[in-house]
Order: sequence, then C-alpha cells, then structure tokens
Amino acid sequence: MSGIKISNSASIDQQTWDAVEAVLKSHAFTISDAFRLMLMHTAINKESPFDCIIPGPKTIAVKIMH
Repeated sequence: MSGIKISNSASIDQQTWDAVEAVLKSHAFTISDAFRLMLMHTAINKESPFDCIIPGPKTIAVKIMH
C-alpha cells in the first residue's frame, strides 16, 4: 500500500466531535484512525461497516405528520 495522503472534510458539531474523540481516545484510536478503518472495511468487504436503514414511504409519511 502506498503512502498517498488524501484529505477530506466533514461537518459536525463540536459537542459530538468531542464525545467521539473521547470514546476513540479511550481505545487508543484517533478520529483519523476510525475513518481509515471504516474506509478499509468498505473497500475490502464491498459493504458498509454498519447498517444503513432507508425509511420506507409509511415511515416517511408518519414523520411528516409529526
């Protein structure tokens, strides 16, 4: 694997960033490590590392009513 560095950005509020950073730090990971692991998992397994639930029309209709 080459040492090419690619940069990207994500928008997230400071409170969430700090909470995620604290959890990952307790496991000796950085946020960058977590992103790298997620991307590697996706590339190797050709699937998302977590369930992506897409709401159906009935769920969307109920949310719109509230």
